[in-house]
Amino acid sequence: QSNASRNVYVGGLDENLTEEALRDDLSRFGLIDQVKIVRDKNIGFIHFLSISIATKVVNTLPTEPAWAGKRVNYGKDRCAYIPKSQQVAAQAAQAAAAQSLVAQSAAMSPTGNGQNGFNGAQFGVPYSPFGGDAMGVAMGMGGMGMGAQGMNRTVYLGNIHPETNAEDLCNAIRGGVLQSIRYMQDKHIAFITFVDPNAAFTFFQVASYQGLTLNNRRLKIGWGKNAGPLPPALALAVHSGATRNVYIGNIEDFETFSDERLKRDFGEFGDIELVNFLKEKNCAFVNFTNVSNAIKAIDGVKNKPEYANLRIAHGKDRCANPPRSGPQGASGVRRSASGNGPNSPNPADFDVDGDMQAMNGGSPYDNGELQFEVPEIKQETSPDMLIDPAIIEISA
Repeated sequence: QSNASRNVYVGGLDENLTEEALRDDLSRFGLIDQVKIVRDKNIGFIHFLSISIATKVVNTLPTEPAWAGKRVNYGKDRCAYIPKSQQVAAQAAQAAAAQSLVAQSAAMSPTGNGQNGFNGAQFGVPYSPFGGDAMGVAMGMGGMGMGAQGMNRTVYLGNIHPETNAEDLCNAIRGGVLQSIRYMQDKHIAFITFVDPNAAFTFFQVASYQGLTLNNRRLKIGWGKNAGPLPPALALAVHSGATRNVYIGNIEDFETFSDERLKRDFGEFGDIELVNFLKEKNCAFVNFTNVSNAIKAIDGVKNKPEYANLRIAHGKDRCANPPRSGPQGASGVRRSASGNGPNSPNPADFDVDGDMQAMNGGSPYDNGELQFEVPEIKQETSPDMLIDPAIIEISA
């Protein structure tokens, strides 16, 4: 069915029906991601883990006596919604890249390729950032077009200053959630794999034509080996809110849960890029270099008794913030010993208030970002906010 999705809309619900009861009733069809009831409209939305399960529900419920007279249909998958603020940011980034491309292409000589085939002459038609040759580069080893599964998600960074660390790189990368960052410090190169190939393509454009500078070095920008599509289990976790950033809330004793302690406890699950504290919010963030390691950490740390009273969930990946205007990267001034300086992450990058509200059961969504539209039957939520921990803590 053309309008099928994993979200099932049900209308005409009894006023005393609870979300728990609805989940218990419909879980017989398969695993459920999320159940939401809108009380003032007596409607509900049930997100299953697959479209096939939702299809079975839509076809079966109307035939059951208990559901007679109630409306059952497909709703809009909340993972398909992109807030207007993000849409504007993405469009602005592409427009900036296109404008830079126009200016530079006019001055370029179309004589051959650079050493790695990454110079601007490959970008085909001067006035189109999505020209044929540009797409050939973006397709990498996959040989597929824009939006296809095989489009490259991995960007190569070279000529990195020896004193640059993974934190510096992540402070400079903007425009999309990262699956992983692989930094080979001895070779002065890194491979940045985005979750979304379109984000990788936009980052490539902006970094190539506005420049990406770290510690007074302009980095070389290219394409790495095509990582292919996300594994299904990881894609499901990411779509449900998983990131490489782990949020630790409700911390009362920062001497007990110190930087050293968090690095030791969480380090057993994978390489850590940054541990950041916001003591005024009683929380900390542990940023891994890989989403899968963050998922393992959330599952593993919850088995430690000393973390039983803390809130552990996925936080916001600061690399997903919109690209900055002008040349990308940071100045050549290194961080101070305290970790504060031009290259240090901005506390606002972590969106703590939204994260805490969501985990407390409140609504972190601004007006217009949480929408229930009837009869269009759409449920839209903002994916840049932290989702209910019961939803996002899914193992890969």
